[in-house]
Amino acid sequence: MPSPNKVALITGAGSGIGLYTARQLKKDGWEISIAELNEKTGQAAADEVRGIFTQVDVTNYASQAKAFAHTWEMYGRIDFVFANAGILDVEDFYRPSESLPPPEPSLLTSKVSCDGAIYTAFLAMHYFRQNPVAGGSLVITSSASALYEAAILPIYCAAKYAVIGLVRSLGKELKKENIRVNAILPGAVPTNIGLPVKLVKLGVKPTLPDDKITKPEHIVGAIKELLDDPNAYAVCLEVSAANRYRREKHEYPDETMAYLMGEKESWTKH
Repeated sequence: MPSPNKVALITGAGSGIGLYTARQLKKDGWEISIAELNEKTGQAAADEVRGIFTQVDVTNYASQAKAFAHTWEMYGRIDFVFANAGILDVEDFYRPSESLPPPEPSLLTSKVSCDGAIYTAFLAMHYFRQNPVAGGSLVITSSASALYEAAILPIYCAAKYAVIGLVRSLGKELKKENIRVNAILPGAVPTNIGLPVKLVKLGVKPTLPDDKITKPEHIVGAIKELLDDPNAYAVCLEVSAANRYRREKHEYPDETMAYLMGEKESWTKH
C-alpha cells in the first residue's frame, strides 16, 4: 500500500542544501529518503527527519538504484527527487606539470555533479512512471556559475553547464508524462562543500557580506516555488541571495537554428 504522504528522495542530503530541504519538507508532512555517501551524516539526517537512509555513491548507477529501490519498498511511491549531490574541483586544473604528457586529471567533480545527476534523473523518470498517479517532480542543483563562468573551478563550471542542458532537454520531453524537470542555480551558499583547491593552497578564505549570501531559507523558497508550480517545466531558477530569477534559454539567432532544434513554429514556415 503506497504511503498516504508524499515522498521525497534527496541525494547529497547529509548536510547543506539537501538537509535544509529535507527539514522543510518534513515540516510540510512529507516522508523523506536520504541518499548520502557519508554514512554518519546521512544517517543523522535521516534520524532527524524520521526518514530512511541509504548509503549512496552517486557516480555508481547500481548504488543509486539501490536507494530508489529502498525508497519504493518502504513507501510505494516517489513524488519528488532532488538531485543535489555535488563537489567542487578536487585538484587545480591549471597546476604546472614537471613531465610531458602530464598525469591524467581527476574528473571526479564532473562524475559527481553531472554523471551522478544523469543517473538520478534516469531513475527518477522510471519510478515516477510507476506512481499511483503517474508523474513527479525532479529538481537538479546546478549553479549560478553555469550562467556565467568560474575560471577557478573549470570542471565544476562545465558540469553545472551540462546540468542546464539536461534539465531543459528532459523538461521539454517529459512534460507530456506529467514529469516536471527543473533546476536551481544558487549563488554562494554556506555549506560544507568547501573552497576551491587553488584558494586553499594560497591560504585565501574569502568572506562575503551577509546580504550577498544565499541562505538556507532562500534555497528552500526556490525548491518550494518549483514544487508548488504545476506549470514549471524546464525552469532554470537562479537564486541570488533573497532574489530568484527564471532564466530563459538563449534566443535562436535565425530560423535555420530554430528549425534544426525542432521548434514547431519554425516547421510551419517551411
